[in-house]
Amino acid sequence: MNLSTYIQMNLTTPFSWGKNDCITFAIGWLEIQTGKDYLTTHRPWRTARGASKKLRDLGGLFFLFQE
Repeated sequence: MNLSTYIQMNLTTPFSWGKNDCITFAIGWLEIQTGKDYLTTHRPWRTARGASKKLRDLGGLFFLFQE
């Protein structure tokens, strides 16, 4: 699958924290490309505050990819 197809597949998916937000969208693409789910140990979050706390606890988005 190419990126354009992935974007088109998700155009009508409603925004939902922890299911279809900026982080899960980007990581979904990486999972398709690499076969690795970087969010396995970091789910779930249901709010902007929850997502922010996860990233703060990790030390930032960069550290999400260090596992």
